Amino acid sequence: MMNNKFYVVLGCHIKNDCTISDMQKSRMDILIKNSFYSNDFIILSGGYTNIHCSLSEADIMKKYAIENGINKKRLITEKMSRNTIGNAVFTMKLLNEMGVKYPEINIITSCFHMCRSYNIFKYILMDAKIFCNLCAPWHLDYKDMENKKWLMDTEFIKSNINNDMDNMIKNLEDYHN
Repeated sequence: MMNNKFYVVLGCHIKNDCTISDMQKSRMDILIKNSFYSNDFIILSGGYTNIHCSLSEADIMKKYAIENGINKKRLITEKMSRNTIGNAVFTMKLLNEMGVKYPEINIITSCFHMCRSYNIFKYILMDAKIFCNLCAPWHLDYKDMENKKWLMDTEFIKSNINNDMDNMIKNLEDYHN
């Protein structure tokens, strides 16, 4: 039986030269510090968000994880998401495809982003246990931006909560644009 415990690292912007940003590095360092001796799988969630780079956020995170000693057999890349709702939806899709029931998910993101991320994952992955005790400190205050995004995210979630996976993904594409 497959382990149902996962770390999910949420992606963020990557540099135009296709290298890891300081914010993403801080999230990955939290992962490396807290998961090094674990056997739990790691989902690296982040798509193609920089038009100057042919790599996804997940690709950049995977390279960094391997360079820092994480066993590549534990790494699962999710390359479709372009925002936090996408992180949750495509993580759910991956887990469904893997046949995982009742997952335990430990979200890793920046501290300013944790509350919104937790709520989105809780709404989308209703059968999962969601943990949010690992966050990367960040020096900028994004509280106003996070509050505005949460209002928009709530509307999306309310209008899609009863949709099947295919319709939710289609609507997510419209939401991205």
